[in-house]
Amino acid sequence: MFQIPKIYEEVNHYQGVSLILWYIVIVILFVSAMLFLYSAMIAELDTTKLGYFAHGNFCIFYGIARLLWIISVHNPANFLFLVSLGYVFASISIIFWIYSLEKFIVPFTKKIFTAIALILVLVSILSLTMIVDRYIVLLFLNSLTPICVGFILCIYIYIIIKSEGTVRKKSIFLFIGLFLLYLAHFMDTEFFITLFPYIPLEIAPAMMIAGLIIFTYQFYLFPYFYVRSETIGD
Repeated sequence: MFQIPKIYEEVNHYQGVSLILWYIVIVILFVSAMLFLYSAMIAELDTTKLGYFAHGNFCIFYGIARLLWIISVHNPANFLFLVSLGYVFASISIIFWIYSLEKFIVPFTKKIFTAIALILVLVSILSLTMIVDRYIVLLFLNSLTPICVGFILCIYIYIIIKSEGTVRKKSIFLFIGLFLLYLAHFMDTEFFITLFPYIPLEIAPAMMIAGLIIFTYQFYLFPYFYVRSETIGD
């Protein structure tokens, strides 16, 4: 049976206050998903409809992934399967997001990063088969995930540079929220916890809560760069 990483046991991963904070993260993700998907249903423009839909799907699938990762630590017998299944949902969460950005904001990328995101999903699904060693799969995931997330971050930087006024202001906040979200995700990985075991585990979920609140508020009320995507770069 695959063992839970020793470092998780040493630092009491997903225990106490940090566990409560992670549950708050999951609640925020699901509430945000409902807000985004409802907005997608009533949106009139195709750009905002797809934008809200993409972000709603991200919140749903990433929320499920976070829940699975918590359950995995408390269910040693199924740890590997639950962790791998979490990676599948986490990978799926960014597909529509990247697709919406490539379709409306940077069509010149020709959906290259959407294809990379699909490969990420396929690799994560491969981890469920147990045919390939978990660490080989993790190597691919750890290589492709930064590419996909880095692309999203670069798009927001691109929008900040190319836009002005309200679009630039809101895009700066969106970038900050997304950056905090990804940094918190990275801080909760086995790799980071192994390197920095003395950093309080409460920091990552607290940071993600802040990032999600900033991002959800800004995008839900002001999806400007989707509404006015045709003006970006003019």
